Amino acid sequence: MRKNLSKIYPIIAFQGGFALLLSLGFFIVAGSKAGYSALLGGMLCVLLNMLFAGIFFLGRSFRPPKDTVKRFYFAETSKFLGAILAFSCIFIYLDVNAASLFIGFVLAQVLQLFAPLLAMSPWRVKPS
Repeated sequence: MRKNLSKIYPIIAFQGGFALLLSLGFFIVAGSKAGYSALLGGMLCVLLNMLFAGIFFLGRSFRPPKDTVKRFYFAETSKFLGAILAFSCIFIYLDVNAASLFIGFVLAQVLQLFAPLLAMSPWRVKPS
């Protein structure tokens, strides 16, 4: 399990760093409310991806394909329900800029498309 998760850490760290930089940009351009809203959206994406990785890679590393598909669907469903719950709580209890929140979330989510490039980059830290 630990070996599988070690491949996920750089991607999640990259998303978290991007969320911090994005929120800094929003803070400078649009103010503090937009900045913390973008940070909240980006970090929500990071937390949901950590939830997915934790559920999917939990347990033994080799499973029959049928069990792998079941685990994937369970992890993705948990991530989706977690997003619904988190966004509901954010809008009920916090005063946020909705546009900045969703922009931060979506841009951090889109970074997953570039995960293969991150994995192949020469400057990445190789797990020992």
